[in-house]
Amino acid sequence: MTYPTALEAAERNCRRHNSQPGDVEITAAAYPQIFEAFEAISHDSGFSAGHKSYHVPACWADRIPSIETVLAGMDPEQREHGFVLGEGTEVEALVASRPELAPAHALLNAFFEDFHAAE
Repeated sequence: MTYPTALEAAERNCRRHNSQPGDVEITAAAYPQIFEAFEAISHDSGFSAGHKSYHVPACWADRIPSIETVLAGMDPEQREHGFVLGEGTEVEALVASRPELAPAHALLNAFFEDFHAAE
């Protein structure tokens, strides 16, 4: 695993925690499953976790509620270790067998990549 430089880490944290116009705020109270997934990804990627919120670009706004519902319906162990933090081929096989996970998979990948493709 390659860890980011201090500047890269600061830029990533800035984007994830400072909203832009129209961004969706992801909190533990509003979207607990998405929030926990973001926390796990942040921690696993070598970034800090324990934030009060994350911000998702507005283009995801209409998909957030259904992604939360799908994640909430998963077995907690499978959700965290098999889906959120799973290896690429393992996650791809899970998404292939459960197509309803595709939007959640896309969101988590976008978060991991700092939403660069969405901006």
